[in-house]
Amino acid sequence: MSLRGFALAGACVAGLAAGAAGAEILKLEFSPSPIEHLMQSVEQNRKTVVAPRCAKAPDMSGKLDEAAWAKAGVLTGFAAARVRVCYDADNLYMAIECQGKPPAPAAEPERDAPPL
Repeated sequence: MSLRGFALAGACVAGLAAGAAGAEILKLEFSPSPIEHLMQSVEQNRKTVVAPRCAKAPDMSGKLDEAAWAKAGVLTGFAAARVRVCYDADNLYMAIECQGKPPAPAAEPERDAPPL
């Protein structure tokens, strides 16, 4: 829990204890509220793309070298990735094109006992 969350939790407990003792109950107000703050963040970081209609469904081979993907709308601004988007009468197609080197495979962890 962060210090901010800890302080808030402590204030709530103190308010409940005061209320139980007959004292005035602590009232917390947020401006903006946590939901409003989240919605503002989403609005500021919103990404949009124009997805063209593809004449033929792209092949789901993992290769992005065909015409449908070449004409697809492209979303950028993600960490090391581009997203290509197109659609036809029945489906929405998305391809995520990762950039950069793939991560090294994880090493086998050491065991403190032999496998069962």
